[in-house]
Amino acid sequence: MAKARATYPAAKARFLAGLPPGYSFSVRVRPQGFEWPTRRLLLTVNKISGEKITGRLGTVTLLRNYKTGQTISVKESEIDNWVIVRPDGTEEGNYVGKFLDHYKPRSHAETLRVLL
Repeated sequence: MAKARATYPAAKARFLAGLPPGYSFSVRVRPQGFEWPTRRLLLTVNKISGEKITGRLGTVTLLRNYKTGQTISVKESEIDNWVIVRPDGTEEGNYVGKFLDHYKPRSHAETLRVLL
């Protein structure tokens, strides 16, 4: 998340300058008032004004207060990941997603070895 937050200003600048046709810019945020740490929303950015981001929600499941396609606004400080998707489906950013794709938790025995 630290790398995503650190690189967000450059991605924001590219969005504000205008992405090429077919590119999309999305950010990941935690739903307001929802403390479950693994639940996040993907917001396809339509507008950034100051420190406020407005966009459309991607697929939403298990959350009653949000709907797929709903337009919401969030503060930039709520972002924990970002991604620019090219027309061919390749991505820039998505640091959290890339980490999770390759993350392998330690076994109980490995954890004990590290602690001892």
